[in-house]
Amino acid sequence: MKNIIFTSVLILTMFISCKQKPKLSEVNQVQESISNTTSNEKEIESLNTSIDKQINCINTSNSNFIYPIQGGSQLIALGMEEKIELREFKCEISEKLKLSLCLTEDISYYFLKNIKKVNTIIIYDECGDNNQYILATYLNNELIDILKIYSFWTDGEGKENITDFEILKNFEIKIIESELENNKKIKNIEIFYKINSKGKIVKL
Repeated sequence: MKNIIFTSVLILTMFISCKQKPKLSEVNQVQESISNTTSNEKEIESLNTSIDKQINCINTSNSNFIYPIQGGSQLIALGMEEKIELREFKCEISEKLKLSLCLTEDISYYFLKNIKKVNTIIIYDECGDNNQYILATYLNNELIDILKIYSFWTDGEGKENITDFEILKNFEIKIIESELENNKKIKNIEIFYKINSKGKIVKL
């Protein structure tokens, strides 16, 4: 009797196992569905990346700067007088830019103008008591070039190093590097740059 019951259970188990085993065609359909889903996800990710690249990370509306701009102090004054606001920096911070910044969070900038498709901005970088300005060019949301245009350093004992700038009407950039001791200028160098159509800041 026990053998009959055991045999019946074994047969029933084998029958259920066979009924539950999916057909090869069903397995292939599931695998194809998973493959299509993965492919669609990759296409959506690629499309989102493409859309992100089309959206300009630089806010290019309403610059209103009046040229020439003479120095970092005048830039602040112009911003207040002309109601030109600093804008939130939303571009990716490249390693090249990161090396030039004191702070890499809550960055702000002034938008200057477009040179063809190149966006030109001045990044305001807070460095404690010695803030600095960095000229940067962007094309298709990618950093092309940077140039430090304003900085101030002092040893606290009468020696000062100042890098200042002027942006001329033809949009050439004049950099003035000065060294002072006890308010007496002992060094003064002027260097001129321009921005080409590819966004490179070229020394003249």
